[in-house]
Amino acid sequence: MIADAIARLTVDGTIDTSVDPRAVDQVGTALAQVLDAYSVGALVCWDGNDESALAQVVGADLGVPVIRAEESLGLLTLNHGSSPRTRVALVATRWGKYRPLEPLAGLVTNHGLEAVVAVSILASDHDEREGLPSIVMERP
Repeated sequence: MIADAIARLTVDGTIDTSVDPRAVDQVGTALAQVLDAYSVGALVCWDGNDESALAQVVGADLGVPVIRAEESLGLLTLNHGSSPRTRVALVATRWGKYRPLEPLAGLVTNHGLEAVVAVSILASDHDEREGLPSIVMERP
């Protein structure tokens, strides 16, 4: 069950993908099933261990590449070779201060990609961007 897998990965209110690789696979597969309806050509996540681990599982299940975004000294960069207008899903363990949704969505748009959905495992106060569907896998 997805709620059990999320619970096994949740440590001190955050996702730690190192504690249970099988749970990462279960959650990633569930996310991929949800994203399948959006016909995405790539996934975009902030660069980081847990974000990248989750996105790689989802990308493998969907057969799409993972694009990582980075912030360094206030400069946002996106490493990708995707075609313009590629439909992308924004993926996070939890949107928040260190993994914000809004600037990631803007960065994707500035690179000519089309963000069609944002997904996260855990809920936060930063889950929504106007005009972009948002899916949170955690069920309170």
